[in-house]
Amino acid sequence: MNIAELFSAGSPGWLRVSPKLHTYWHTLTAIAIAILLATCAVVLLFTWQVELVRSIFLGIAVLVIILGIWMWILIGRRVRSIGYRIEERELKVSSGILFRRVVSVPFARMQLVEVSAGPLERAFSIASVQLHTASASTDATIPGLDPQQAAELRDALTAHSSTAGL
Repeated sequence: MNIAELFSAGSPGWLRVSPKLHTYWHTLTAIAIAILLATCAVVLLFTWQVELVRSIFLGIAVLVIILGIWMWILIGRRVRSIGYRIEERELKVSSGILFRRVVSVPFARMQLVEVSAGPLERAFSIASVQLHTASASTDATIPGLDPQQAAELRDALTAHSSTAGL
């Protein structure tokens, strides 16, 4: 197996997260950008006469816009990089763009499988599955699953982990 195959969440056998994750992360990015730009606008409104402050906050506003556009573009690649695969004795989770990561969680080491969804995630009909093990370094999270898919994954992992110790 070459290095590209090791981290290829798009290869056959890897399951994908919901495309709704794009919209969810885009919404979070837009909210963060709006808050930062509004803060800059308020500071500029009250300190427009002070040239140094005006220059600093105009620079910050431009930087926020540039970073926001960059984050907006990377969200698509980030979502495509997330995948998971249930194998005979373990769950593999792949993620990351620049720094690729594959976490293999043996079923025998799983202590807890948690499905969670915050208010905004529920509004977008997505949920996250988090696996907890005795070692924090082997914990894994799969964000952006359809609620039905998350429940099925939770049930499958629970079934696999209960038979792994036998």
